[in-house]
Amino acid sequence: MARPTRIKQWKFKRYLPFIKYSSFNKGTNLVIALFSWLPGKTIISSKPAFLRVEISRKCNVKCLYCSEQKEDLFYPLDKFRSLIDELKKYIYIVSLYEVGEPLENEKVIDYIRYASANNIGTIISSNLSIQKTDKFWESLVLSGLDRIIIAIDGITAPVYNRYRTNGDLQLVLSNLDKILYYKKLHSVPMKIEWQMIDFPWNRHEQAPARAMALRLNCDEFRIIQDVTSIRKNYRTDGKIRRRNCILPYFTLNVTAYNTVRSCTKIYNEPMQIGDLNSAAMQEIWNGPEIIQIRSQKLIKARAGCRTCQE
Repeated sequence: MARPTRIKQWKFKRYLPFIKYSSFNKGTNLVIALFSWLPGKTIISSKPAFLRVEISRKCNVKCLYCSEQKEDLFYPLDKFRSLIDELKKYIYIVSLYEVGEPLENEKVIDYIRYASANNIGTIISSNLSIQKTDKFWESLVLSGLDRIIIAIDGITAPVYNRYRTNGDLQLVLSNLDKILYYKKLHSVPMKIEWQMIDFPWNRHEQAPARAMALRLNCDEFRIIQDVTSIRKNYRTDGKIRRRNCILPYFTLNVTAYNTVRSCTKIYNEPMQIGDLNSAAMQEIWNGPEIIQIRSQKLIKARAGCRTCQE
């Protein structure tokens, strides 16, 4: 019996496969964005190179530290197609998730296929605690999806449910098995990443979880730092960021409400910088709100940004 391949360590190399979606326009745009960020330009000629669209605001898992409002709201497929049509010459990757669970969107496969058809890579992050048919899992694997991040923060129910309070660990593992099965059956290059948040209560299960991911032939296993306490300290630790943020030079973050956020990290401050329901993308991309974040001086006066240490 062949031994499973060694799981890759978490590095920026996880994004290297998306180079296959490059083109002359995309590469040129990326370079222009980089050389706009370095000197701190506030009005830029480049377009977003990375897109995040929250295609679902629905989620029933009730994670311990998630205070964001959930509702049965899904980003319209026609608006998604319009965004892709507008930005496809520049975008490398579109991430189809944020606060909600993307697999709650019944048309999730259509979003993936449309992006893939326009030479754009796709990523989703899922808690996988959702009932779906075997046909759905097979279609998801065959959709053209490049990477699926699966959030499993424990390998026993008491530990897992400490954070994902309404999740079903056995259902999650069963769905993971199905994804792995169809990936192998169809020899699909899609990457499967097991993601585990580091909490004091799950540290004794991190090594066994890594071993399980290896045994199952997941492509990657990632432990991410529990940033909750760090972000709570942003208001009190007295640290003021020294320079502008890199994100508004490269990324466009669109919520299920069709509004634009400057950041996917900070939720304790109003981070909205525009509304695509009433303004064009380009108006927001070089609008007064985003200019504040690109400015090395103005960002220090902006709530949420001034003490951010990301």
